[in-house]
Amino acid sequence: MKIEKAFFINRISDLQKSLVYDRLYYGHEFCEYLLPSENEFKQILDFVIAHNLPFTFATPTISNDKINLLDKLIDTAAEKASILNKFEIVVNDFGVLSLIRQKNIQNTAIAAGRLMTKQKRDPRIKYISALSESAKNYYMSFSLDSAHNLDFIRDFNIQRFELDNVAQGIIRQSKIPASLYTPFCYISTTKLCYLAQTDKKERYLREKCECFMECRNYDVYMKNDKMKTDLYLKGNTIFYRNDVLDKNLHENYIDRIVHTENLLK
Repeated sequence: MKIEKAFFINRISDLQKSLVYDRLYYGHEFCEYLLPSENEFKQILDFVIAHNLPFTFATPTISNDKINLLDKLIDTAAEKASILNKFEIVVNDFGVLSLIRQKNIQNTAIAAGRLMTKQKRDPRIKYISALSESAKNYYMSFSLDSAHNLDFIRDFNIQRFELDNVAQGIIRQSKIPASLYTPFCYISTTKLCYLAQTDKKERYLREKCECFMECRNYDVYMKNDKMKTDLYLKGNTIFYRNDVLDKNLHENYIDRIVHTENLLK
């Protein structure tokens, strides 16, 4: 099985870097304020069409504030789906999943994003020594992959899972193809942004202020005596780094590696 190499960006200035990869990921999974404008998105589409580059559009959880923008972006992509090379939409919100099904977009694959696959992502799991085999299997598996969810997956035409390269490893139950994100694994995310108003004298959490995308300029490195793994805060989301790739890619039906090193600088 050939392993496809994908490159994840959320800045239009990084487009040229994607040309040495097999696929471009663009968008944002965790914050609706970082969705591209309509003009930016058209530039992205023009770029991937011009280079015949397979393209994946990553979408976040969405609120009423940004649903209209996302709806327009999806429609813009749908209009060009017939000339896009292997176009995909990564979905992290059940409402967005329902919206896409209603649109019945042709020539478009749907992938269940990292917020939807529900892996166990606490990096401390790796260091728990007294685990039974059943407990290990529990921490290495994820709920969307189970036989109980196959009807749901078929109903919404989900054709791929997006997975983190979690430190404890992965065990699969279904044969649905999966993408593996490396080296940064997301742990937790929130609607409240710690970096909001970082450059202002008066600081408020995101729900109380306009977004100036301060997270594009700042990363926060965190250490905790109770954690054996260093943590990274990017905007509203906490990550840890795992550079060791899962050894069972083929057995776990993982046929794509998504490089995320460009998202945290």
